[in-house]
Amino acid sequence: MPPYRTIFTTERGEFHQQRALTSAPPDLNVMMLRSPSADEIVEAVPDAVYFISERTGTIDAALLARLPQLKLILRLGSMTYDIDMEAAKSAGVIVCYQPNMGVIRVAEHVM
Repeated sequence: MPPYRTIFTTERGEFHQQRALTSAPPDLNVMMLRSPSADEIVEAVPDAVYFISERTGTIDAALLARLPQLKLILRLGSMTYDIDMEAAKSAGVIVCYQPNMGVIRVAEHVM
């Protein structure tokens, strides 16, 4: 099976980008983009199946229309305010999120 084309938008620096890429499953062909515009996303990975986002830019109806093969958006974090949930639902794109509970637990432990 060929790797799934995956967009990963982030504000991470190069070191942390490389660490994330080395832990990606081999079934994913990840293109990591640092704070890209919608045009940069579509130009880099027009055939993306998965979209991993760390709240860098808006994922709206216009962007979703330009990514016709997209099946899933994964938000790293718990806030989805910048994802047009209705547009995603209309396009048949699943949206899920992954809260970073470790950060909360560490903060509570420190207190």
